[in-house]
Amino acid sequence: MTLKDDESFMQQYFLCLRQISQVDINDFEIVEKRGGIVGAVLVKVKKCVWGLLRFYTYRMWSQQNQINSLMLAALETVNDRHKREVDALKTRIEKLEGGAKQ
Repeated sequence: MTLKDDESFMQQYFLCLRQISQVDINDFEIVEKRGGIVGAVLVKVKKCVWGLLRFYTYRMWSQQNQINSLMLAALETVNDRHKREVDALKTRIEKLEGGAKQ
């Protein structure tokens, strides 16, 4: 995708970041490609291991989601502040250039 300018790029970039910043912490289906008795046993073992690890991974993923949210908010805040400063400087330059021409 081509973007017209830096502002369009930043808007699209932050939109993408907001969409992917959160880790999916929902359960997932456990499947085994091998069929038969071996496959059924492996699915049971994997479900048992996942049941034991779920608490720890859920905590880590929750913390990661908090970190991602805070980092994204900080980036957006800094970007907004810099955009306002640049806009103010552009306005000031235009006023000064307009005054110099008179």
